[in-house]
Amino acid sequence: MARHEWRSVEGLDRTARGIWLLIFAGGTAMLVGGYSLNTVTSGSMRPGIQPGDLVVLQRVESTSLKVGDVIAYVPPTGGEPILHRIKTLASGADVFVQTQGDAKQHSDFGPVHLDVTASRLAASVPLLGWLILLRSWIWLAFGGVLLLIALGWLKGVVRSKRQR
Repeated sequence: MARHEWRSVEGLDRTARGIWLLIFAGGTAMLVGGYSLNTVTSGSMRPGIQPGDLVVLQRVESTSLKVGDVIAYVPPTGGEPILHRIKTLASGADVFVQTQGDAKQHSDFGPVHLDVTASRLAASVPLLGWLILLRSWIWLAFGGVLLLIALGWLKGVVRSKRQR
């Protein structure tokens, strides 16, 4: 049985506990560290960041930003957040930035006022963002896998009670 433990109920139980621990640890790190995950949907930050890349954003104080940082913000006109590089920055009681996409010829809108905190790019992972866009299907599949693990565990419990 030890040779094929991954097939046993104990192996499935250990795997399920490991998956839950990983999800809990990752979720806690995201909440405590002020991180969020987003998918890049445009090519305005090419060549470094491509459509479909996963970006990890961290909430930071706006006063800690500097020219050259890549931030995500909602434009003054509203709509989807924009991920662009800071070209100019005016800091004082309030923080105003002007941004530009790396693949763009011109800066975005006039100076944009930032809240006390802002979302700064912490990391990007190529192509993994498509998974976030498909997250509802992923959660459904993940739930199905957990259900199968639970049913396998339950089947093992019932089988062991019958054998007694």
